[in-house]
Amino acid sequence: MRLKEKQQRSGLTLHLEDKKAFLEDETPIGPLLIVPWIFTDRIESQGGRFIYCGSDPYTPLENHEINEKVPWDLLDSYEIPSCCKKSILKELRFCSIHNATLFPDLDGWAKYLRNDY
Repeated sequence: MRLKEKQQRSGLTLHLEDKKAFLEDETPIGPLLIVPWIFTDRIESQGGRFIYCGSDPYTPLENHEINEKVPWDLLDSYEIPSCCKKSILKELRFCSIHNATLFPDLDGWAKYLRNDY
């Protein structure tokens, strides 16, 4: 996801750490960019964002009716052949992207040590 500039996505981004941003009686008009509340190192290290479209969560994003007012410039998706998995994981580890950096808790470190050593 390539996001628009911050001022261009004003009103289209919901920060869950901001208690005032989310009101139960309001129905958001999607799509919204959801920034999760960062309460663990694990969430912070992943740097993830979510998209809320306000309808069936099982419908792929490309099948939703989305108006022109969206918080992103570009959404890409990639299909990786299973035969490439090992080489891609090796390249990611070379770039210090592995279980221990994505999940910096005891569980993530244990999986990293188990898989790499």
